[in-house]
Amino acid sequence: MMIIGKKKLQVEPSDSVELLKLTLDEYDLVDTIELNFENFDDGRGYSQAYLLSSRWGFKGEIIGINAHIDQLQFMIRSGCTGYRLQEQYKGLDEKEYLDTFSICYQAAPNNTGLTEVFNRDSLDKNDNNW
Repeated sequence: MMIIGKKKLQVEPSDSVELLKLTLDEYDLVDTIELNFENFDDGRGYSQAYLLSSRWGFKGEIIGINAHIDQLQFMIRSGCTGYRLQEQYKGLDEKEYLDTFSICYQAAPNNTGLTEVFNRDSLDKNDNNW
């Protein structure tokens, strides 16, 4: 964990989230936490974002940094409020990656999970597409 400004912390995946909670409890001076998502196959940043936003009620900004574009929707769903992509993704259409899935079955900090319900009774009786 590294202090990178008066009210900003940068957190690495290997940093203890329990230590982060103690830091937040003791110091009400942090308004931005940056979580490092540099390694695509390391999911600890998602857990850190979830713990910060849901379990511990952190109200400041949670920014995913060094993000891969394929991680965006999962980062936002886990509790990140923003992101900074790696240089290699500059100029790509980020919205396409954020809106990849229209239905999410798992609940997440930023939604209630399933946003649409498939209702077989509402289908047209003459429609054989299902």
